[in-house]
Amino acid sequence: ALYSRGLIAFRLGNYQGSKNDFDAVKKLIPISYLSDIDKHLILGRIYQIEGNYDQAIAEFISVYNLDPLNVEAVNNLAGIYEELHLWEKAENIYVEALRNIDPENMNLLMSLARVKYSQGGMENFDYALGIYSEINNQALPSLASDNLSVNDKYNALFTLGIINMLSGKYNEAVGYFEEALKINSANIDAQVY
Repeated sequence: ALYSRGLIAFRLGNYQGSKNDFDAVKKLIPISYLSDIDKHLILGRIYQIEGNYDQAIAEFISVYNLDPLNVEAVNNLAGIYEELHLWEKAENIYVEALRNIDPENMNLLMSLARVKYSQGGMENFDYALGIYSEINNQALPSLASDNLSVNDKYNALFTLGIINMLSGKYNEAVGYFEEALKINSANIDAQVY
């Protein structure tokens, strides 16, 4: 409860309340019944929020050493490198995860495309566009599936909106965002885009 309350406090701008809750969590973690992976993930997230990137990296590397297939640790570790503009490190982590975990994982593919796009230059932009096109080809057929959950359908539509926006297909992007909003009109991300 303290970790969740700390996250909520942070998102509401109550940084002192967030710090107090996170400090309490750090004291309780060693004696908690959480798995080692969960302990490291929670500490890593706290350190990342606090801007203590060295400790956050160490925690996420600990998770990776315990479970090299842990997508959350991969995303968090590479995300820190993105925040620090260490694009090559982030890219290497995503490429390795796609190779070792799941070559079709949409979140990992989107993250790799974002890193390539952020690096600038026509070659990186073309590479990112190729990934976006691949994701687009994966997401479109899934929309026709009756087995797709409402949340997965929303995510596919939102992803297609982002892809089309970044590809310069603005009318298509707006259409996908509007369809996503029909599913979840309260989603702030779709409203913003």
